[in-house]
Parts: sequence; C-alpha cells; structure tokens
Amino acid sequence: MGGAWNRYFDAAEKKGHIGLPRYSYVSLFGIESLSELRNSLFDSVRPCTNPTGAWVRKYARATSRLRPRFVDQLDSLLTNFNRVILHAAGIPKVTAFIGDVRSTMIKYVTDAVVCIDDLERRGEKLAIRDVMGLVSQLKEDRRCKIAIILNADALNSDDRKGFDHYFEKVIDARLPFDPSPAKAVEIALPEAEVDGQLSDCCRQLGIKNIRVIRKIRASCVRLRTILESFDPRVHENAIRTVSVLGWIVYDRDSAPSVDFIRSKVSPVERRLLEKELSPEEEKWDQLLNSCNFTYMDEFDRAVLDWLLSGHLDAEPILQTASKVGNRLEQQYANELFEQAWSLYHDSFDDNAQELGAAMLNAFIGTIKYRTPNDLSGVVRVLKVIGWEDEAASLIREYRDRRPDAIKEFRRSVFAQSINDSDVLSMLRDPLEPVAEGFDAAATLSAIAKSSGYSNDSLTRLAELPSDEYYRIFRPATDEAQACIRAALRIIGSPTGQAGQQQIYQSARAALVRIGRESLLNKDRIERIYGIDIDADSAAQ
Repeated sequence: MGGAWNRYFDAAEKKGHIGLPRYSYVSLFGIESLSELRNSLFDSVRPCTNPTGAWVRKYARATSRLRPRFVDQLDSLLTNFNRVILHAAGIPKVTAFIGDVRSTMIKYVTDAVVCIDDLERRGEKLAIRDVMGLVSQLKEDRRCKIAIILNADALNSDDRKGFDHYFEKVIDARLPFDPSPAKAVEIALPEAEVDGQLSDCCRQLGIKNIRVIRKIRASCVRLRTILESFDPRVHENAIRTVSVLGWIVYDRDSAPSVDFIRSKVSPVERRLLEKELSPEEEKWDQLLNSCNFTYMDEFDRAVLDWLLSGHLDAEPILQTASKVGNRLEQQYANELFEQAWSLYHDSFDDNAQELGAAMLNAFIGTIKYRTPNDLSGVVRVLKVIGWEDEAASLIREYRDRRPDAIKEFRRSVFAQSINDSDVLSMLRDPLEPVAEGFDAAATLSAIAKSSGYSNDSLTRLAELPSDEYYRIFRPATDEAQACIRAALRIIGSPTGQAGQQQIYQSARAALVRIGRESLLNKDRIERIYGIDIDADSAAQ
C-alpha cells in the first residue's frame, strides 16, 4: 500500500494540492520502539516542492527576507541530518550524545504531512497506545496532518480494542479502502503494462489485494522469460497457473490453503475416488473450475514449488512445460478435427464440397494425432460424397506418415472396429520396417526347436498383428503346429512381460478366428489348445 500512497502523494504534489511544506512516510513493519519510530519519521522528512495553502503563504511571507538559497539549505540540512550523525556514530564518547540529539529531532517534524503505514505489522514491543500518543502529539503540538494506513482485520483482538479505544480521541475521519476486484486490477495492472489475460484471471478469482496482484504479475513476467521459445498457448496456460497459485501463496488470508490446491483433482477423478469436500472447499473448487483450473498437473506442481520456495529452478519447469505444450497442441488438433466434423453432424445443407475439403485439411493438418479409427471415418465420408481418389490418397499418406500408429493399433482392442475394406487392407498389409529381412514363421519354428529366443525376436514377433499369426497357423502343417507351440508356450505368456503377453494374445486371437470357421475346428482348438472359443469370441 505504501507504494500506491507515495505515487498518489507525488501526483498531488506536482499538481500543487499539498498544503504543508514537508512530508514524511514511515512503515511500522518491524519497528520495535517509540524512539525508533520517532527517528524513522525524522529520517524520512523531505520538503514538498510545490506546497500551497494559507499556512504556506504565511510561511513564505515570514521567510521572504531570507535568501531563498539559505531556506533551501536549512530544509536540506534537517532532511538529511541522519546521514551526518551516522558518520559520527562510531566515534568514541559521541554515541551517547548522538542518541540525545536524535531523541530531540522529532520536534523538527512540524507542519508536515505524515503517513504511518503497516500499523498491524509493527514490532511486538511497540504498543498501539504509544503510536497513537505520538500521532496525537504530532497533530496537536506539531501542526501535522497524519494518515494512518492499516489492515484493521489483521489486528489481534487486544490490538483492535486498543485501536478502537484511541480512535475516537485521535482520529478525525476513517476512509475504508475496499476496492472491487475490477478496481484493484485497474490500480495494480495499468493496461499499458500487462496483457488482458492476467487481468481477467485476477478478476475471476476476486483478488482485491493490490500487492498480491503485483507479485503475481512479477512472477508471470519472470516465468515468461524462461518459456519464451514455447507456443503462445503454453504462455496462456502459464499465466492462468501463476494467477491461481500466486493468489494461494501470496494471499494466505483470502485464498484456499496450499494443502487444498495440492490435492486438487478433476471432478471426474474426485467422483471415482469418492472424495468428499467441505462446504468451503466446494466453494473454492467451483471457483477454480470456473477459471478452467480443474486439476494440478506436473507443470502446476513445479510452479507451486517455485512460488513457495522463491527459488526458480528452470529445469523442472521447462520439462513439464514441454508436456503441457504437447497436450495443448493435441487438444487444439482435436478441436480442429471436431470443427470439420461439425459440418457433417450439425447441418442438413448440401455442403459436400465444403465438407470434403474441411475434412481433408483437418485430417492432414493434424495427422500426427489421428488414429486409424479417425481415418476410417473420414474415408467413409469421402467415399459417400464421391471423392474416391482423395480417400485412396489419404490412406496412402497415413500409411507413409503414421507406421507407428498402425503398429499400435494392431495390438489394440479396437482393431476389430474398422469396417472400411481399404483401410482394413492397409492395416493388415505388413509394414516394411517389420517385414523386411524377417521371416516370422521361420523364427517361430527355430524357437520351437531350441526353446530359446533373442530379445530382437521377441520385439519383432510382438509387433505382428493377429492376422499374420492366422496366416502362419492356418495351413495346420507340422511347421505350423510348431509355430503355435512356440507362440503360446515358449515365447508367449499371458502373465509375462509386455512383449510376451502381446504375442500370446495375438496368437490366441488367430486360433479363435480359426475355431470360428467351423464346428470341427472349434472342437479341435478347444481340445488341443484348451481355448474356449465361445468365451473368447464374446470377450472380443
């Protein structure tokens, strides 16, 4: 508050609105005694450069016969006297004399505007009674005008009683300062100094403390310097994070607790955990959700650790910011893709050309995040509107650019959900990185003979889709029987490591497919390999 007060005072002084020739400001933060307060008041006295008013005119007439330079030097001597005596403080036998001199200096704080700030943060040994007594002396005997700035709610019960007791005797007027969040933001964040997002966040959170808002802004500026190379979406996320967490760290009286924010989870996860909130926590939870702060992620936790410690360790913040960037990029890509689909779902217009172009552009532009299911849906629509060539081209581009997604999809439970024949053909065709130089049937046969295998064989066999195992097993030759034994019992395992489990599941799915071809094959698979065809078919 002191910074704002001094700015407003300086502005009023420049406009000639100050009616006394001197000014003194002191914060009581940490001041432990009345003598220390008196010295601080004197040390901070300075002349007003443009005083006005009846008293000033009288003062000017009284000194008109003195040379202006002498008057200036007198004010300068009084204002900077502390610097002079500090040099003498270390001289033997002078210290006691200096103490006596300084104790009388308060009488020179006359005809001054005096501001006493942070009354609630004074030292424990400085009593409210002594402060109010000095205020009365300055007012009655020294012709001063005094402003006392404090947060009355921060006073303990005894101090509040003492303040209220002396208030009527000493204070002429009370001016409550309770700005709305919008007004506090207007004061703390001049429009020329900050973008609108921080202002919006502070208003949404209902922050009224100007000091807190400025500290949040300083943290945002500092964080932005280390995130300079990141996408603007990461910057926006960082501003929201610092706004929420800065409010919690810097304003412990009005914000939710640090423990509450550490345990913040999404509404869905809270329901799964059956976590109950108190009425107050429910209020905080709804407020944070309305600000799009629904849970704490790794980036949020790294920022919180920084704000609590005051030490900015860039490494964890940069690492987690990269993850945030990837997540936001994928979220944005999905939104673009959904916008293209809205031309299909939300319209009965004859917009085939617009729809086809939007889907192609959205899919290719976000192909990094598109799944084979997404591909199948777009291909189906393109074929419906007659864009057969474009559909075929899109399938080829997906195959070339997303082999990793194809491999992953072959191992997923959704592999049976594709119904477009061209997409299915693309998914079932061996991928070059898997097929080149690798004979799966020969590898399985060798494993059956030696009962041993390499890590490379395990990795390559785990990448094969169930369709490839079906091709190897279906001839039912001796070699095929050996391959089945290797896939199910030697290298494959339902409880082994991930690669072993995948081989077992793919081989089992291939055998289930064979068993569904006829009642005889069903009986063979069930009796020879112990696989319940009906149960496995239902599970699939």
